[in-house]
Amino acid sequence: IFGAYGIPLGSNQLALGLSASFMQYSIDNSQIILENDGIYDPVMDGTIERVGGNGLTIGTTYLSDKFYVGLAAQNILASSLDIGVNKQNNQLEKHFYIHSGIDFDLNKNYKIQPSVMINKIGALPIQLDMNVKADYNNILWTGLSYRVNDAIVTLFGVNFGPSSLAYSYDITTSSLATPSSGTHSLLFSYKFKKNERDRDKDGVLDKDDECPRIPGLVSLNGCPDKDGDGIIDSKDDCPEEFGLKINKGCPDTDGDGIIDKQDSCVNLAGIKRYDGCPDTDGDGLQDRYDDCPYEFGSVMNNGCPKVFTKDTIFITKTIIDTVNKPVLLKFRSRDVIHSAFLPHFRVQMNCVPGLSTQFAFTPTKTTAEMKVNEGEDFEYVLLCNKICGSAHFNMQMKFVVESEEDYNKWINSQKTVQNTLTLK
Repeated sequence: IFGAYGIPLGSNQLALGLSASFMQYSIDNSQIILENDGIYDPVMDGTIERVGGNGLTIGTTYLSDKFYVGLAAQNILASSLDIGVNKQNNQLEKHFYIHSGIDFDLNKNYKIQPSVMINKIGALPIQLDMNVKADYNNILWTGLSYRVNDAIVTLFGVNFGPSSLAYSYDITTSSLATPSSGTHSLLFSYKFKKNERDRDKDGVLDKDDECPRIPGLVSLNGCPDKDGDGIIDSKDDCPEEFGLKINKGCPDTDGDGIIDKQDSCVNLAGIKRYDGCPDTDGDGLQDRYDDCPYEFGSVMNNGCPKVFTKDTIFITKTIIDTVNKPVLLKFRSRDVIHSAFLPHFRVQMNCVPGLSTQFAFTPTKTTAEMKVNEGEDFEYVLLCNKICGSAHFNMQMKFVVESEEDYNKWINSQKTVQNTLTLK
């Protein structure tokens, strides 16, 4: 039983081979005639001995268009042969081989292939084989082999289609030449045509098919493309919709660089921070929420430009408001989603880029009243209740609730737009 596997290495190949063998030996000692010297050989008892043995062979060869080099080990794992008197030493010997060859093209019809093999068997000396083969148009060939201190071998062959016929004559040159007159060998071989498979019946052979179990297109090496956008389904993020390669096969109807399944405004070119929706005037409010989408305006004024009144007051650190009167707070974000939270009033609202949000409530106790009940350290506080970045824990400000009398005193002490801006 044998098998081989080839590993492509660019234009070359690394071949790996493995063989397991089982052999049956039979020795009829009665047919062996020994010299009658009066000495009895206990091994030759006149019986027929039969025994089986097994061995494992491994090998590898590196192949290119012009040369090859490889090594192999035969009987690397082998059983003992239970035969004869000294049964423990009857083990199949290990064989080690190193072989290499090269092709020389003399012209388009003739080439010469010299090769060499080094063989080591058990305790025997290293054996060297030197060979050369001449080939004509891959039809006729002849060769000569010299096994150092052992034999010379001549070879002839002819190839016709998938068949070949070869003959060799082994001329012994060692001391065994006296009992041996050489060995004649004749070899016939036939190479069966490989049955190429196309399991998915798409017209692309499995060896060339990148998707051998799924019917596909010849132009895509046998892989399917359901939406016909030129991107195979396994690499297409939107295999049911025609799309662009730059978007991994997904459509972008409005061409804003945001694929439709992530675009909240599929038919309007927009920007990524607003999920593909436009903000034409760049005031931070999406057009769909902007009452004046073509004029830069304030979020507090729903995106429309606003002329501040003379009594407008700007605050940055503390919010002051009146007890027992409704309060309306409006929010927006310039970067990420935040969450405006007044824990003592149990109100909270997300602050979303490009969108105005708001909530209303009515304070029923002043800050001073809460200090009496909760202690002097008590403060109402407005803070961000969503982890939004590295400065999240610094996003808070005081919210002070005053009586109407104290609130009016505070208002009258503040600078208004009339005091700080020149109005036209």
